[in-house]
Amino acid sequence: FRMATLALRLLGLLACVCYSIGQSHVRYYPTPGLRIPVPADSTLGQLSGVSGVFFPVTPGYDEVRKPWQTFYQCNAYPTVVVQAASPADVIKALLYAEDNHLKVTVRNGGHSYAGISRSYGLVLDMSIMNSTEVLPYAGNGPKLVKVGAGQINIGAYHQLAMKNLTIPAGGCPSVGISGLTLGGGFGVLSRKLGLTSDQVESIEAVVYLSEKKTYELVTVTATEYKDLFFAFRGGMGGNYGVVTSWVYRAAPVDMVYTADFELDLTKARPSQGPASKMNYEKIALAAQ
Repeated sequence: FRMATLALRLLGLLACVCYSIGQSHVRYYPTPGLRIPVPADSTLGQLSGVSGVFFPVTPGYDEVRKPWQTFYQCNAYPTVVVQAASPADVIKALLYAEDNHLKVTVRNGGHSYAGISRSYGLVLDMSIMNSTEVLPYAGNGPKLVKVGAGQINIGAYHQLAMKNLTIPAGGCPSVGISGLTLGGGFGVLSRKLGLTSDQVESIEAVVYLSEKKTYELVTVTATEYKDLFFAFRGGMGGNYGVVTSWVYRAAPVDMVYTADFELDLTKARPSQGPASKMNYEKIALAAQ
C-alpha cells in the first residue's frame, strides 16, 4: 500500500513537471524582458478608471503576476493583471478581455495546486475586495455575515472573532475564501458546522446575461438563479461567473479551546500496524 501511494505521488509530481515544461514553450504571452509600451489612459479601453492595472512594464507587475504556489511562479506571465476593487471593475476587466481576445483567470488566494490561478491572458485579482461585515440582525435565525470575494481564511476568522462569530472556513490561513467555497469547503469546524458551502445564504456575482448580451451583477440565492446557487457551492466544475461577495450564516463562538502537543522524533519507532493506529486514536481522544 505504501509503495502504491508513493508511486501515485511520484506520477503526480511528474505530471506537474511535464505540464510546466510544456507550458514554458508556449510563447503567445509576454515573456520576461519583453518591452511592451504601456497604453495611455485614453487607449486602455474598458480598463479606463481601474486603478490596479499591471502590464509587463508596469511597476509592481512582477509581484502581482505571481500566484501563491511557487511551483508555478516561474512561467506565470499574464498579458495584464487587473486588481478589481468593485463589481464595476470586474465588468470592465471582462469587457476588456473580450475586446482583446484574452483568456480570463480569476484569482483569490492563488493556492491552486493545479496552477489554474495563473493565465497568459488576463488575471483578475480579487484580493483587494477583502471586506468582512456583520449584517444587521433580523431578529430570527442565525446572524449573517458578508465576506468579500478576495478575503482569505485568517482575515475572515479574525474579523468575525471580534464579533464572537465564525464560519466553517478552511484550516490554512492564506487560502482564499472564494476558492474554498466554490469547491465545497472543508475545514477544522466542518464536523460541527458542515462545509463552508453549507452555510452560504446568498452570492453576489458578475455573470453574462445572454438575453441582454451584457455582464451584470446579480444576487444568487436558493430561489433566484438557483442553478448558479448550486454550481457556485461546489456543485459543478467550470466557471459560470465572477463571485464578488458571499453572505454566510454565522455561528456564535463563546469559548475557544486549543491544545498543543509535541512529538520527540528521536524516540520514533517504525509503524506497528493496528497497535500504532490504536495509540493514535488514544492521542486523538485525549486531545478532544
